[in-house]
Amino acid sequence: MKAKGKLLIQMVIKGFLGFLLLGLLLVGCAGSLGYPNAWLLILSLFSLMMGMGITLLIKYPETLQRRLKAKESETAQKGYIAVMGLLFLSSFALAGLDHRFHWSEVPFGASIIALVVMVIGYGLFAAVILQNSYASRVVEVHKDQTLVSAGLY
Repeated sequence: MKAKGKLLIQMVIKGFLGFLLLGLLLVGCAGSLGYPNAWLLILSLFSLMMGMGITLLIKYPETLQRRLKAKESETAQKGYIAVMGLLFLSSFALAGLDHRFHWSEVPFGASIIALVVMVIGYGLFAAVILQNSYASRVVEVHKDQTLVSAGLY
């Protein structure tokens, strides 16, 4: 039980810091707390990620531990992750700036459709993680790891 408690604390801290960064990028670049789509995204992602994290904590703690590991050892992967991370974070900053400077007008219905697509995509991601308990955030091979050749993965 002690290991699960440590995992829970690690999950909550990483989750909180991630959502703090996401919120700061979206709302900070928007220049206003009055950015409903930002709050919709933050709350939706928070709900999905915490739900998945709690499911993994209860049923598959080893998988959660692998998912929380973010330290890559391969040099090529480090560069790739850095570039992709920068692009990922830039997309949120760009969304906030778009809201601030009114570069585009997105109908509310389009935002809801995008939210539904995001939830479906996250559901597929969750299914992959649940089907392949070795799906880690970093490239690694475990001694007793089996090859997944069926399912979504």
